[in-house]
Amino acid sequence: MQRSQTSDSHTANSSPSITNTACFAASRIIAQTLFGLNNFVCDVCESRTDVADITGILQSLNDAVGLLKDNAHGLPPTLARLTPTMLDGGCSIIEELNGCIMVLGRNGIPLGEKKARWFASRDHIGKLVNTLVVYKAVIRLVLDLIAASVSMLK
Repeated sequence: MQRSQTSDSHTANSSPSITNTACFAASRIIAQTLFGLNNFVCDVCESRTDVADITGILQSLNDAVGLLKDNAHGLPPTLARLTPTMLDGGCSIIEELNGCIMVLGRNGIPLGEKKARWFASRDHIGKLVNTLVVYKAVIRLVLDLIAASVSMLK
């Protein structure tokens, strides 16, 4: 899995395209994770309620990332330098969640073992999801800052 590569070298010269690249990477890993969750819940129906909650959070997060991509041109310079790194950090969390789902739903594992693994992993997955909720709130704050800076310019 390859995410956008941002680093301190971009801090001096950030542009909306760097943020857009990071947003595309986030949307891609979100889509992959949603696909994996959909396949997993088909095997382990006991996960349905949890997976529905996770799916809702990921879809809402994807909406926020899309809004950020659409409004990247309005980022104040300091925020423009920090946003790609923030997005990469969120991608790491989503990739970890995706990795958990891939391991849990791997082909060849007996159904009973998949169920047992699901129940054993729920706490860890719950922590990842809680982190994603905070991550989404940070993106929403960035969007609010964009809106405030645009309205100040008018």
